[in-house]
Amino acid sequence: PVQVIWSREDDLTQGPFRACSLNVCRGGIDSDGNLMALEHKVVCQDIRNQTGDDPNAGSHVTGGIVTEYAIPNWRLIGVLRKFYIPITYWRAVYHSTNCFAQESFLDELAHSAKKDPLSFRLSLLKDHRRYTNVLNTVAEKSSWFTPREKNHGKGGAIVERSGAFVAMVVEVVRIKNSLKVVKVTAAVDCGTVVNPDIVKAQTEGSIVMGLTATYKSEISIEKGKVVEKNFDQYKMLMLHECPEIEVTVIQSEDPPEGAGEAGLPTVAPALANAIYEVTGKRL
Repeated sequence: PVQVIWSREDDLTQGPFRACSLNVCRGGIDSDGNLMALEHKVVCQDIRNQTGDDPNAGSHVTGGIVTEYAIPNWRLIGVLRKFYIPITYWRAVYHSTNCFAQESFLDELAHSAKKDPLSFRLSLLKDHRRYTNVLNTVAEKSSWFTPREKNHGKGGAIVERSGAFVAMVVEVVRIKNSLKVVKVTAAVDCGTVVNPDIVKAQTEGSIVMGLTATYKSEISIEKGKVVEKNFDQYKMLMLHECPEIEVTVIQSEDPPEGAGEAGLPTVAPALANAIYEVTGKRL
């Protein structure tokens, strides 16, 4: 028998990579602060068809964009673009990048309308039972509506992934010239729960993975070659860097759905929204 094992350098430089995208969002708010129009365009390569020849492939690249918001004028566009870096499935796939763009932009719209970001979302989702439930739960668990301590910021985001509905709040604190993530609070409705411990563990793992991808590391290409070759260059979130994580699993009689990826997409936008609240800067 012959056993062939890739080195870590082989793994990081020769395997297919996470898909990237360009997301362009536009919105319109009336004089009363009501969201009247939203357009979200996604330009991306389709994982299932890397040649770009499938005319129906564009419908797959818009996953993770919340379409349940009650907006009078709403447009979602998927545009395929061929790239020459091989890609494959990454946890939550397009939900991770699309949710970041959508929920960061929703936050921008809320601040432009001079409304609380979670209240803004709740007003647009008042007829959606499951989104409303996880949003109210995470607002309570994170003490969202209590006054912020000095140099503390909180940001929120929502998503539906594999039939599971997630709302998340990330809290950051500014210490001198740096920012630290101190707590992540999540509420998960994945229907009837068979094993609550597994749902919590999957959500916690998704959050740690999401934090790593958000601000710790990236894969970069220079002159056709991958720069990061091992964990000395591709940094992972360490145990001492991990914030407090609180996950609430919603009791539900809806059919059971997936929980393995649902906790990841909201990490990046909730963190970016929290950073904006404490610094006034958008990332």
